[in-house]
Parts: sequence; C-alpha cells; structure tokens
Amino acid sequence: MPVGIPKEIKDKENRAGMVPSSVHELVHHAHEVLVQEGLGQGICIGFDLSDDDYFGLNNATLPYVLRLADAGWEKALAFDSGFFNGLNVHAGTVCCEAIASAHNLPNTPAEQLLNQ
Repeated sequence: MPVGIPKEIKDKENRAGMVPSSVHELVHHAHEVLVQEGLGQGICIGFDLSDDDYFGLNNATLPYVLRLADAGWEKALAFDSGFFNGLNVHAGTVCCEAIASAHNLPNTPAEQLLNQ
C-alpha cells in the first residue's frame, strides 16, 4: 500500500510526519513510501534530516521486499538463507531462540516447523 508523507506547511511548524526509522518500518512491511522532498529539513534546531536519510532506507530494503513479494514467503525461505534465518514466528509458533528466551516462550526450530 502506498503511503505519502508531506512536509509541514504551517509557518513555524518544524515537524516531520515520520522519521526515517518509521519509514524503514513501513518499507520493511512492504509498503511503498512517498516522501515529499525536503521533509526532514529544520525539524530540530541545528539538525536537519536529508532526503537521503529517508531514501537510503528505502533503497536498502526495497530489493528484499521485492524479492519476497515476487517469490512468495515459502519459496523465499527455501532459496535465500537470509530470509530463512530471519524467520521469527511461523503459524503462531516462535522459531527464534532469542525471542523465545526473551519472552519465556517455547522455541521450535524453523527447520522442524517447515519440515526442512
């Protein structure tokens, strides 16, 4: 789903509707993010976010999102160890030891869940 983030247009309003880390989260979840040029300029006294701060995140994550979308999650897990190693939960079952441990939940290895 496309998401647009416009610049603030009111006088003396120096806020951005979204910071780069939030843009990263949206892109990570397969949203197309359209950022108005100059969004991060002047959002804090003495501190600006450049357009590159926003677009860099999109450029870094978009290829992964597109590969995942093109292949589907099952094929992506099968052909790309990065996707497979990034699997944390499948069908309601935690398959990442660190997450299971942090939340005191049982852990089932992804290989076992996916019968690989």
